[in-house]
Parts: sequence; C-alpha cells; structure tokens
Amino acid sequence: GGAFNPERGQSKEIGLKYEAPNKRYGGTVSVFEIDKKNVLTNDPANAGFSIAAGEARSRGVEFDFSGQITDKIRVLANYAYIDAEITKDNNAALVGARLTNVPKHSGSALAMYEDGFAAGRYGLGAGATYVGKRAGNSIDSFELPSYTTVRTMAYWKPNKTLRFSLDIDNLFDKTYYASSYDVYWITPGAPRTVTLGMQAKF
Repeated sequence: GGAFNPERGQSKEIGLKYEAPNKRYGGTVSVFEIDKKNVLTNDPANAGFSIAAGEARSRGVEFDFSGQITDKIRVLANYAYIDAEITKDNNAALVGARLTNVPKHSGSALAMYEDGFAAGRYGLGAGATYVGKRAGNSIDSFELPSYTTVRTMAYWKPNKTLRFSLDIDNLFDKTYYASSYDVYWITPGAPRTVTLGMQAKF
C-alpha cells in the first residue's frame, strides 16, 4: 500500500557534430550510457501490480544525418543501437533481462523531392522506419517481432500562405506490434492511415 521510491537516473553522453561549410548537409554521432534505479515493471507474480526492478542500464550509439543532396532532393536518416537491460534485482533470474519495448536496432530514412512550377511549389517523398525485436515483458519471456513500415507524402503550395498535403502512413498496411506490457497486453500498430491537410497563414 505504500508509494514506490522515486526513480533516479544518471546519464553520460559524448558526441560529435559536423556541418558542411555550405550548410547543405551535416550529421551527428553520440555515445551514451544511462543508469537508473527504482525502475518499475509489472509484477510477474501479481497481475495488475508493479515492482521496482532494481537497477537498469541503457547504453548505445546514435547517428543522425540530414542534407540537401541536390537542389531538389533532401534526405534525412537516423540509426540507433541501444543495449538496455536490468543490472540488479532481488530476483537473480531477471538480471541481464532486456528492458521492455526497447529495440537493440532501430532507424529510419526519408527522401524528399521538391521543385517549383507556374502553379506554385510541390514536394514528393517516401521513407521507411525499422524497429528491431523487443522484450515483451519484464521477465523477457517472449519478444515482439521486428517490423518495417513505409510512408509516403506529398504537398503543394500554390502560394506563400496556402499549403495542401497528403500523407500515407504504413503504406502497405503491415500488421505489426508497437508495444506490450505482458503476453496478454499487446498493442498493435496503426493500420494504413491517410491524412489530408490544409494550412493557411493570415
């Protein structure tokens, strides 16, 4: 019936950033480690209750790149490797278990083609997002499969104050699982989603 002690953490990070002299492209890389105490997870012995898993550690590396490759083509890309695990627990079997819903590998890439013509400016783009396998619960007894989704986007700006857009997420309507709390509590990912938009500035 008592409250849990607050979660505490300590993080260390070092990185590099590069930007081209003409500022058309650049990237970053960083290495990090995060140590946490009193991390809450579900209690495997009592459904619906939580326990403090003890201590957990996340460490890895992240890359980001963005750039105007040509006058008409712009790209964005990122990748992350994260090793996240329980490092201390009263239950020795949990030490070394992966943290729930944290993939070791994840990344995304997006390319956009933009140009102008008599009726304004337009853009067409496509990209993909990858999420690797993840632990499905606090005892790492099952895992969620990896998945890749594709998105497309387009916009048209007839003038400086008006913009129309069309975005399609999960273009191929892939079935995937975004996260889970336990084997009986799994959240499916969103199906194909089409979004029409209009923006006006006054």
